[in-house]
Amino acid sequence: MHNIFGESDEAKIAKLCKTNSKLANSIKLLVTDIFKDTSGATCNEREQIFHRLHNARTDSQQIANITRTIDCKQFSSKQINTFLQLVLLEIIGEMFKSLVNGAKHISEVVSVSVSDNDNTVLFYISGYIIRALEKKYSKIKNSDLKQTKMNIMRNLHCNSTAESFTNKFDKMLTLKDRGGLRKPCDNFFFLIREFENITRGSVDCKNVNETMLLKDNLKENILDGFMVKHYANEIFDYSETETGEAITEDCVNLFLTVRGHALAKLVKKTAAKATKHEKQCKTSHSLRDSLKTNDK
Repeated sequence: MHNIFGESDEAKIAKLCKTNSKLANSIKLLVTDIFKDTSGATCNEREQIFHRLHNARTDSQQIANITRTIDCKQFSSKQINTFLQLVLLEIIGEMFKSLVNGAKHISEVVSVSVSDNDNTVLFYISGYIIRALEKKYSKIKNSDLKQTKMNIMRNLHCNSTAESFTNKFDKMLTLKDRGGLRKPCDNFFFLIREFENITRGSVDCKNVNETMLLKDNLKENILDGFMVKHYANEIFDYSETETGEAITEDCVNLFLTVRGHALAKLVKKTAAKATKHEKQCKTSHSLRDSLKTNDK
């Protein structure tokens, strides 16, 4: 807000508004309304947010109400309006940065609990999903849709020979590959790992109930994940809304099908251990044990 001619009007107004709680509350309500029912993780959601922002900035009544909270008689309404327009744009931009950085940090913290062995399995599953979807999409009759989806799937392949974070997880894929599996790119692996993070957070193996393992519930939780939307938007180009979202959904369905078997085994194993422990804790009422007790 500074220029070669000195401090700008906007900068001067900003200094006067530093402790203006009424202005802060008015802008807070406006921004909350702009972000209502949307995460801002995909291009379409961001477009929706900027559309709402445009409507707010061009709503003369709304801007006039906010302007009245600024007591700067030395500045004209036009100068204050310009200040507000800049502030709103800056706030929305910072909100996007904060949301992405915050979600990435949480994802990284959660991913620490995923062991290298688990990551190796997830890397293999990622390659399996790519291959399975290529087979599925190769049978599409609509040639344009088939070409679009096949092109997207080819972009998921890792064709680079350069060292990357995921190279240490390709042992299982290399071992089991008979020529058909695909080595996934880093972002697709991160997407699948985010599926895993959300699945782990949704299922408590020690306190399983009838709704936890429902595929539809898990699928909905995964698709609503901020980082899932973020990675999927980068990989599948959500500007092609129906195609991108459809491919993401296909990936989730395949992941839950593969992951479901392992999850069911884990739940069964946990339940068996709990039952065994419970039996061991019970006092035996056999005749032999009763006699031993009486002898003592």
